[in-house]
Amino acid sequence: MTKLLFLAFLLSQSAFALEAVVTVLETPLLKYKSADAPVVQYLRKGDVIKIHPSIANDRSLDKLAPPPAKLAAIQKKIKESSDWHKDPLFLEKKYRAYFLEDEFIPTFDRQGNEVFVMSSHLYVYFETSRESLQVGYDDDPTDYRLEEPLPKTYPFIQRTGYRGQVTLGFTQPYYESYPYHSSALRKSYSSPVDLNVALLKQVPKHTDDRYFWGLSLNLRHFENSYDFASGRSSKEEGLRFGAGPVLSYDAFKSVKDRVNLSGHVLFNFFNRL
Repeated sequence: MTKLLFLAFLLSQSAFALEAVVTVLETPLLKYKSADAPVVQYLRKGDVIKIHPSIANDRSLDKLAPPPAKLAAIQKKIKESSDWHKDPLFLEKKYRAYFLEDEFIPTFDRQGNEVFVMSSHLYVYFETSRESLQVGYDDDPTDYRLEEPLPKTYPFIQRTGYRGQVTLGFTQPYYESYPYHSSALRKSYSSPVDLNVALLKQVPKHTDDRYFWGLSLNLRHFENSYDFASGRSSKEEGLRFGAGPVLSYDAFKSVKDRVNLSGHVLFNFFNRL
């Protein structure tokens, strides 16, 4: 009697369906396993549903299964036995196992019909360490709600998230020169003109209008002249062009004022003297 009760307990435990919760704003229940299938019903974030219990199977034990050739021979032998068509277990449709890695897994709609839901939209309650291996979305692909406050130009689209910067300045003169054989009587140095142009775009997933990255272009030009005792003169002209990435961050932001920190890394592709 004790053995029968223990067996009944095990059978009742295996009959319980696995539970999962919807983790996206809205997910459809599909009539069959296809993203183009008709939608039977919609589920909202936080809804708990029953899914196929085979998803809880421990696949780490698959390595203990017989090789495919031997397994096929065993299944063939079972089907050829006289008890195959008498056993009620095999009178139903063939059992199909599902896994969490499948794109679609079965569940039931309100009428009790079998439908399919996208596994990536669910968090399954395994009640084991397997739960920590599930990875959700950083950005909900089904969340169509607009972030508030709405732009002043809504519903007209206005491109935002772009920034440009142009600086023009003068730097310290370049005192190095060609190694002339005679010393110069007069030296004339000009302050190099330095032009910087930065084109930036807001970093994706940062909607607080603080992080920007982009491309920085730099152009520098100068001229130095030298007069020698022999009456000869020399003119040196320097030209440099560089480009590289730039990262910008608004450490402080108010309605009218900002304190910006930025860093540039320049690679000089052209540097001639």
